[in-house]
Amino acid sequence: MKPFLFFFLLLFGVCMSALTQETEVLRGSIVDSIPAREKRNAVGIHAGFPGLGLDYGRKLGNQLMLRGQINLMKLNINDLGYQFEDTKLLIDAEVNFLNIDALLDYHPFKNSSFRLTVGLGYFIDQVISSTVAFDGDLLFNDITYTPEQVGVIGLTNSWGAVAPYGGIGFGRAVPKSKFGFGFELGTYYGGKPKPTIIATGMLEDNVENEAQLRENLSEYRWLPVLKMRMAYKF
Repeated sequence: MKPFLFFFLLLFGVCMSALTQETEVLRGSIVDSIPAREKRNAVGIHAGFPGLGLDYGRKLGNQLMLRGQINLMKLNINDLGYQFEDTKLLIDAEVNFLNIDALLDYHPFKNSSFRLTVGLGYFIDQVISSTVAFDGDLLFNDITYTPEQVGVIGLTNSWGAVAPYGGIGFGRAVPKSKFGFGFELGTYYGGKPKPTIIATGMLEDNVENEAQLRENLSEYRWLPVLKMRMAYKF
């Protein structure tokens, strides 16, 4: 965990330093600046993990840009069959992510689209859940149990609502030409995960393992991001 935290703090420090310098430039007589009639805005679409999204970019200077974006990922799997010995298991899974982000991009090299990004994400919805049940009767010690008697076991998990973000990538929030493409690799810091065990029937006692599960997963605090982007400047 510590290398990731160091990476995020380093990105944050670099971008904040760049923002301070850019602000001083804009206040002073130096115009690193943007020609008055240059188009400074862009809208974009992106796809990857987590999900699909829309964004708006604003150019602050030649090396500093702002982005606001919304991401959505919704995945549902119902009654996926899996053979377990002589019995078929049914697996249900659900992944829901809906978040909005405020991001600051810093391009350390003026002639390159390489960028460092820091920001904050607010997760309106972020749940991963899965349940497993038997599709037919289970024979155990010469006793037959129905699926209802055996019960269902599953897991649901979420993280904190507000998550700092750090990443690297290529491509500008506001491209130099009319259209632009980008790539981004990063991570949200979601804090300690909050897993909850779901169990019924004969499996209900597994709920007692929830505290141990939370301890075992306590270090999995990072949500990776990998996405491609296409932008239009206006």
